[in-house]
Order: sequence, then structure tokens, then C-alpha cells
Amino acid sequence: MTNEMLMERKSKIWEMIADDRDYEAFGAARQLDSDAPDSVNYILGFCYGHGMGTEADPEKAIAYLKRAVHTEEDPSDVAESWILGGVLYMSAEMYEEADNWFSEAEKMGKKEATAYLGMVYALAGIDMRNAACATLDSQEYAATNELAVDFISHSMQKYFKCLGDAPEEMSKAHCVMLARMAEMMVNMACRGELAVELTDAEGIAGHLSNAVRIGQSKAAGKDREEWFEIAVDACEGIERSGQPAIAELIRSLCNLYVSRHTHSAEAYFRADWHFKRAQCFLSKLDEEEREDIMSTFGDVYNEYAAMMKKYGRTVENMMRNGRHPDISVSYAPGEAPDVMSCQSYKEALIALHNTPPKAASGIDGIISKIMRFFGKE
Repeated sequence: MTNEMLMERKSKIWEMIADDRDYEAFGAARQLDSDAPDSVNYILGFCYGHGMGTEADPEKAIAYLKRAVHTEEDPSDVAESWILGGVLYMSAEMYEEADNWFSEAEKMGKKEATAYLGMVYALAGIDMRNAACATLDSQEYAATNELAVDFISHSMQKYFKCLGDAPEEMSKAHCVMLARMAEMMVNMACRGELAVELTDAEGIAGHLSNAVRIGQSKAAGKDREEWFEIAVDACEGIERSGQPAIAELIRSLCNLYVSRHTHSAEAYFRADWHFKRAQCFLSKLDEEEREDIMSTFGDVYNEYAAMMKKYGRTVENMMRNGRHPDISVSYAPGEAPDVMSCQSYKEALIALHNTPPKAASGIDGIISKIMRFFGKE
């Protein structure tokens, strides 16, 4: 069989796949593999990997893909084989193998491989974090949590690289994962579980390449500020990738963490504004997309409700007195929008001015109750 005939038959198989003629395509691929062994390893790996024309079989898919990376003449088929193999290994939670396959694809210039590496490291980090939280042994916790932080740091490095080199590859799934890594690190820093030793390296890659260790001290202010800045950059990238609602929910959550651990009404004020802006973006999505994001980030809603009980009335009275949240800390310098650009915030402000004030929560509320008890109000 001439090379020209081989390429024509392979092209027709891909046309069948594009036309959803999966069974016909799989049969044609099997026949071509019989006529010209090792000529369609990627196609057969693709069919077994996706269950197209046959039952999905990851093991058979990997077997064909392992041959494909050495036998396919078209470099794009080789690169796609590395990608698909990485996806299959990642789905099987075999992160080391997935790392190897995606790394090979990245070497071949596949930009999407960089994002996939970010996801692999994130999933490994989540596993390590869960293992750390499940142990009662302090030394095992420290060692396992350190591994989690290392994986998360590598994940964010890859995602920031992808945002810089190929933002179009940052799908919603990747944006969600980056968002989760960013807020997780802010939460851990707020809880005093980290200490980040920083050098003078510039940019996000510089921050994330610094050594990360477990800190014993609860004086985590510096760590919190540094990871908060990294989260700010992550949210900016997520918003640029077309997911502003996710970005605002994470801005809100990071400020809620700061509010909870520093007892700051100001941080809650910012969180409240970001939460309201997120609802504005969500209202523009179709119902299925909106419900998916709200379900994915249900913890943000729970944390917001809990902190609202503590600071809600305080913030309402701040708004009545003409104060607005300083949201500049949640954005890159000069990038913060006008607080009045948020329609939900404007509506809340108007509603407050049309209703009588309520007693503030916290110490102000306690003082008010005491004054009433003694008849001083």
C-alpha cells in the first residue's frame, strides 16, 4: 500500500468520526490496521479511549497509544496521543504517569498540555491535602501537607504559564481548578498552616518557585498577604478567560477567609460586594450554567451566610453612613471597577436608605442592648 493510499484511508476514517459514523469508522480502522499494521494506532487508541464504535477500554487505548507515539508519522498525531494518554491516566488517578505523558506533549508544543499538567498537580495536591487532614500524627501531617503545598504550587505555576502563553486553553474546568487552588492556599495561610519564604524573584512564577514549608506560628500575616496577592492574579486570569462569575466568587471567598481569621468587618464588606457582583454575572448565564457554578461553589454561599450573621448589620450601617468597601486590594493595581458599577450593590444601597436602620451586630449591638436596658436610649 502506498503512503498516499494510506493517508486517504485514514482521512476517510476521520471523516466518518466527524459525521458520527462511529461504528463504521472503528470497523474501517480495524481493517486498515490489518492491511497495514501499526498505521492507525492513534485512531484505534482514540476509539477505545472515547468509546467510539466500541466499548470504552482505557487499557486497550493506552496500549495503542504507547505504540502510536513511536509509529505515527504525523507529529500532530504523536502529540495528540501523548495528550489522550495523559487524560486517561489522569482519569484513573495515576498522576505520575499522566505527568509523564502531558510533559511529552508539552515538549512538542501542545499548549493544552500545560493546562492539563496544572490539573494533574492540583488533583495530586488535593489527594495529599485530604490525607494530611485525615491523620492524627503531627509529623505525618506536616510531611503530607508539605507535599500538598508543593503540588498546588506547581499546579498554579502551570496554570499561570498557560494564562500567559495560551489563555484560550483555559477551559471552565481549568478555571475552576485554578480558583480552588488559589482559595485553598489563602485559607491555609489564614489558618497559619503555611510559611512562605520569599526571595526577590519577580512575578507569579517567582513567588511560586520559592520554598514552601510548614509553619508552626499563627502569625501568618505575611503569608496571608502573599498568597492573597497570588489569588488576586489568579482571579484576574480567570476573569480574562471568560469566567467572571467564578472570579468574583473566589474574590469573595478569599475575603471571607480573611474576615473570619482576622475578625475584620472591612474584609467582609469587600466579600459582600464581590458576592453581589458574582450574582450579577450569574444572572446573565443560562439556567443550567448558572446552577452548575452555584453548585460547584456551594461552599462560598455557606461561608457567606455564616459571616453575614456576624457582620451583616455592621456592614449595613456602614453603607447607611455613606461608606463603600475598598475593593482595590482584590484587583491588580488600577484594575478595580467602580463600586457603583455593581447593580446588585446599588439596589441594596437604595433598599437600605428606604428602610429604618437596625442595631449593629458584635460589640455595637451589645452596647446598644445595654443602653436600652438602662433606659439610656
